[in-house]
This record gives sequence, structure tokens and C-alpha cells, in this order.
Amino acid sequence: MKKLICTMLALMTALLLALPALAADFSASGLTASGTAQQLGKAKDSGGKKITVRVPAENPVVDGESPLTGEPFFGDTNLVLANIDTHPRALPHWGVAAADIIYELPIQADGSTRSLALFLTEHPDSAGPIRSARVPMASLREMWGGTYCFYGYQGGRDSNNVKDWVTANSARKKFAAPEYLNGMTKNSQWFPRSSDQSHVAPYNVRMDMNAVLSGGTAQANLHPFIFTDEPLDRGEDVNGIIISYKQTNPAYVSAYQYNEATGLYDRYRNGAPYTDGNTGEACAYANVIVLRTDISWASGNPSRPVIRLNGQGVCEIFQSGKYIRGTWVRDCTETKNLKNRMVFLDENGDELPMQRGKTFIQIVDNGQPVVVLADQKIEGSVEPQEQRLTIGTGAAKTSKPRTTRTPKPTATPAPTATPEPTQAPTEAPSGEVTPPPETGEPEQKPEGGESNPPEQSESKPEQKPEGGESTPPEKDEPEQKPEDGESNPPEQNPPEQSESKPEQNPPEQSESKPEQNPPEKSESKPESGDEAKSEPPAESKAEEAAPAANEPAPASEPAPVGEPAPAESTSDEG
Repeated sequence: MKKLICTMLALMTALLLALPALAADFSASGLTASGTAQQLGKAKDSGGKKITVRVPAENPVVDGESPLTGEPFFGDTNLVLANIDTHPRALPHWGVAAADIIYELPIQADGSTRSLALFLTEHPDSAGPIRSARVPMASLREMWGGTYCFYGYQGGRDSNNVKDWVTANSARKKFAAPEYLNGMTKNSQWFPRSSDQSHVAPYNVRMDMNAVLSGGTAQANLHPFIFTDEPLDRGEDVNGIIISYKQTNPAYVSAYQYNEATGLYDRYRNGAPYTDGNTGEACAYANVIVLRTDISWASGNPSRPVIRLNGQGVCEIFQSGKYIRGTWVRDCTETKNLKNRMVFLDENGDELPMQRGKTFIQIVDNGQPVVVLADQKIEGSVEPQEQRLTIGTGAAKTSKPRTTRTPKPTATPAPTATPEPTQAPTEAPSGEVTPPPETGEPEQKPEGGESNPPEQSESKPEQKPEGGESTPPEKDEPEQKPEDGESNPPEQNPPEQSESKPEQNPPEQSESKPEQNPPEKSESKPESGDEAKSEPPAESKAEEAAPAANEPAPASEPAPVGEPAPAESTSDEG
């Protein structure tokens, strides 16, 4: 009996220790749905380059129906793909409520991500903020066709040089418009800098959609989904989904809450509703798919993603408040048959009928934790909860509960320690009343001398950059200037050479020449853990080489709060 009691106590202790991680993950999501947070279990077979399932043939295009959403559509098939910056300071995103499909995928081993939005059925006046290209996005562009818009690109000596990859593997073997439209080239007037108060460089490049369309778009590869009007009636009931790519500050937490009234999944980002900066509309999706695959880093550099988008793998499908585990498959190699579509199969191996509406696809590493909120236990779920802070490295870091004891009540200052009325405000020589000094934590001074820190809400003062920086911020990779006038200095910096430098590398500098914002300049304290110092210095010209309208041209742009300058030598800022 004594042994049984000891065992039960041990189990209860383990569960209690796991609660901080669960609570933190749940609260960071912003969801209000009921249910217990449960991590989905690992698949027995995560897939690979070899295809072992039947690949269905292409579906026919249905007249009057969008091939991407299944909704009424009679317009021209002008497909525009926009490379969206997902850094917290790039929110809110412009035009995303109009996107038919959005992908989110990792670009740094610390969990920093970027998105690719596809616009076919609707074209907003503007989209963004636009940032630099990566090879995985170029692979998706080859699959979908259309015009891929970005602002700079990742260069370097290895296979992750976007320009080299495109010229070697794309259909036309040319890194040029209309297939690849770099906003840093002669079309830079189509990618102006926004001057609104919520976006600062480098997170403020707004794409003029009408200008892009007027220039003509490349032919789209229409890969119609199968659509259904019947809600999914099988699988397990799930009220919410949480994916914590990066839990450090700033966080990259994507979450969804099922809305029974609309039959859609309301999206949240870092605890707040995901809204369109153009219209204020909250974004919701009929289909949410978590695509699991192999993610590694070229040359061991944690800012050069290699994401397998060929062969097959596991996908977790969420529709109509239900969850099923299926398979994704794309019949191509890494460099051949890139035009072939990606198909999503259900748990029975049949092509998944999509619910009519928009789709969000979260690309994650095979080992990335995906948490769901459910009233009943999900079969195969993992307990206790674990959250990994990095991805694709093969060794997961779990968030362990802190062992620091909670201060005892006796340690609380006695009431007598409260300042007496005699400490009331005193009158200054001028006759003005001067309040007593506060004794709390020092207030952080964010950009432009604002009184509230931009990202960090904790009471601790933000950590100082370089020299005293204790937590390397996520570093946006500098990227190469496009072909026009491209002056690729012979890859001066090896991919990892300048990783330790905060965001003041050559890319960021040239980006800011035309762009230096005084507010940015005044930021002296970066946010703790903002962006990883992992960018290799191997790129050609800074993303920000295009001058920004009506902005001063400083010698170099200081890194935005909490994020060291990109480390690659001559590409855009990241």
C-alpha cells in the first residue's frame, strides 16, 4: 500500500511539474477554447524521398470555380505569390485576408519563420511586408507557377543561393521577371516603404499589387483541389491547434480556434487575432494542414534552410472541428519535375476533399511539437507536454519547469514597510509638485524614445546588444541584390563568419542607406532573444539597396530593437 501511495505521489508530482509548460503554451496562443492541451504523438513513419503511395492524377479545372478555394470565380488566372515577413514587428500583415493559400515555414533553426501567400481569386491593393526569398519558396513557386514577389534573396556559396538554384532548376532557367520579381531591382517603385506608425524598416516594404499585375504575370500552374460541401464527419474532435515554432522573445506562435458558428478556424498569432492590416479583417480558414517533413541546414548554418518538399510525409489535417492524420505526396526530385503538384491524402490514402474556402499550410520539422485542445484524450497524444525551442537539429530542447521556490508569505514586505504619508510628493522649487521616485524596474526605452518596450513585456530590462548581449536575437539573413547591376562581391564572408554580429552587417547597412529611420536609430536596447545570430555572411547586396521614398539616407541602419543585423555580406537584410 505504501509503495502504491508513493507511486501515485510521484505521478502527481510529474504532472504538476509539467503544468508550467502547458500553461505557458496555452496562454501564449491567445485561444479561449475549452479542452486539455495535448501534444500529438509522433508518426511511426515520417516518410522520405521515396514514394510508396498511389499519386492521384491532376483534377480538372471546373468552370466558374476557383481551383484553390472552390468558391465562385470567373476572373483571369493571374497568380501572384508574395514572400511575407512573419517577424512580430511586421504585424499586421497587409492583404493576407485575400490570399487563397498561405504557407508558413522555418527559415532559422531558432524557430523564426516566413510565409508565402498565394493570390489568385482576389488581389488586394497591397500586400506585405515583403522580405527576402529562400530556396524552399522558389520550389513552391515552380510548383504553382505565377509571379513570385520578394525583396532581396539569400545568396552564398552553397546550394541555398536562390539565384543559382533558380537558374539551374527552374523551368526557364532564368532568375528574372515575370517569374521572379525582385523588389530591389528596377521595379523597386512597385515596392515602396510604408510610413505608418506600426511598421519600421526592415519590416515595412509594401508591394503595390496593381503595379505588379500591370506589368504582367507569369503563367500559373493550376492544380485544382477536390472540394466538398459536406463537413468532415470522422476523426477526433479538436477545438484548437497550437504550433510554437519559437517560444523565446519574440515568439512565433501560430494558433487556430475552431468556430462552430462559421465552420472555420480563426487564426491567432502570438496570442492575438491574425488580422489584415489593410482592412482590419480577422483571418479564418476552412482547412488547416500541418505538413511534416525533414528540415536541415545547409553547411550546418542555422540560417540556411533545406526543406524537403518532394517525396512523401505525414500531414495533420484539421477540418470542420475534426482531426485526422494523413499523407502528403509530391512526385518530383529536388530538382526535376518541380511543376508537379503536392497532393494531400486522407487516413485511407484517398485524395482529401477540401472544404470550400481558404487554406493555411504550416510546414514543420518531423519532430516539431503540435499541441491541440480537446475535451477528450486524443489517441496517441504525448504526456507530459514538451515544447522544443529549436527545430531541425535532431536534438529537441524541452522547456523544463523552473525549480525556483515560490517566495513564502513571510517573505512579503510587512505593511509597516509601506511608505508613510510623510513621503508624499514634495514641492519643487518652481512650485510644481514632484512625485516620489518609483522603485520598480527601470523602464525600457524602445525605438524613438517610446515609453513601452516594443516586444518585451516582462519586467526585466531588455538586454543590451553586442558587447553585453546575453541572448542572441534572431538574425534576419541579408540577401543578395538581384541580377540587375548585381555586384556580388566574391562571397567574401563564409556562411557562418559573421553570425555573431548583431544586425549591423553589410546587407543591413546597404539596405538602410536610403532607409534609416530616426526611430530605429534611437533604439539602443534590443529585445531579448529577438533573432538568432545565425545568418551567414555570404550574400551580395543588401535587400534594402533600393532607396526609400522621403526618408533620410544615413550611413547605416541600426538593427531594429532586439534583432542583430543580418549576417550575410551582400544580400538583403533577411
